[in-house]
Parts: sequence; structure tokens; C-alpha cells
Amino acid sequence: MGLQKHIDLDVTNSQDLWPYAVINIIQRVMEKGEHNHPHGSWKDIEREEHIDRASDHLNAYLFPQTGDKEDHLAHAFTRIMMALAIRDGLAGEETEFEKRRRLADERVAKSRAAKEDAHA
Repeated sequence: MGLQKHIDLDVTNSQDLWPYAVINIIQRVMEKGEHNHPHGSWKDIEREEHIDRASDHLNAYLFPQTGDKEDHLAHAFTRIMMALAIRDGLAGEETEFEKRRRLADERVAKSRAAKEDAHA
């Protein structure tokens, strides 16, 4: 999955274990997801869709159905981390959607700057 990196931990300090625990949650969910979804396909999903799916998982966690054994809290957390990775440009190559959004945002910013300059 690509998360195999050396992490230097001081096991005498439980705060040092926090980042590893978080990575472990994400890795567990991602590995399960690769059985149903192509590797890396989460990067091609819009940030808002990840947030919507996280919301669905939170609802499933808060209002569990009988027999549902999925760890919805871990899935919601992972979806939020995916959305953050996409937002911050940490998901690898820019998708076509991200490129269009970035270019649109740049045009809006340029237009706002021109209007401010005209009023100054």
C-alpha cells in the first residue's frame, strides 16, 4: 500500500504512539477497500464525495443496523483523511477535476484582484 516507512517511536511515551495508531487505522481500512476498489482509485473521487461518504459512515456508526460489522468510525476517519489529502495536494498526481478546480480558482482570484485594483 505504500505506507511502509521507518517510524522512530519512543514507546515509553504514549504520545509517540499516536501517529502510528492513526496510520494503522487508515492502513487497515485501505487494505480492506482494495478488495472492492482498484488500488489508488480514491484519488479520483472528488473531495466532497469523500466527505459525503464519511457522513454516511458516521450515520451508520451512530445508528447501527443489526448484523453490520463494518467499523464505520474507522471508515469515516479514513474518508476524511482522503479528503484532506486531496485538498492539500498530497494524493499524488493532480486529477483532471482538481486541475479544472485549481484553474477556476485561479481565474476567480485573478478577477477579484483586478476588481480590487480598479476600486483602489
